[in-house]
Amino acid sequence: MTEARADIACPAFANDTLSARFAAFPVPQKAGLLALRSHIFALAGERFGPGRLVESLKWNQPAFNIIKPKRGTTLRMGADEHGSISLFFTCTSGLVDRFRDLYGDELTFVGNRELQLGANFLPNPAIDHCILLALDPHCKG
Repeated sequence: MTEARADIACPAFANDTLSARFAAFPVPQKAGLLALRSHIFALAGERFGPGRLVESLKWNQPAFNIIKPKRGTTLRMGADEHGSISLFFTCTSGLVDRFRDLYGDELTFVGNRELQLGANFLPNPAIDHCILLALDPHCKG
């Protein structure tokens, strides 16, 4: 797994709704979510090329997809009332079961859709692999 390049810039928010959503997150979680957002853009930019990751809101959560051509499934992120930030995957995709098989001793999964990251986001090769597999299920890591 290659480490995301810091020179691939995280774009500005595509619209005021996305910007407002991030502004509404509690301060302790906002920094981790912004770091995670930046990291997702850097990973996707390095792996798939610039401009292929699209950000939107789904279920009032920041969501990411690869376009041109469309690949993978929607990757969402959010925060809970206990101070943890999480990545969410489509529950019918089977991704969390696959991730659990690969990284069950290393990462914390909830049900069939959530990867809990704790209070702060720190890049990790296992998390990177999960992100890339969601964005492109044919990713070799």
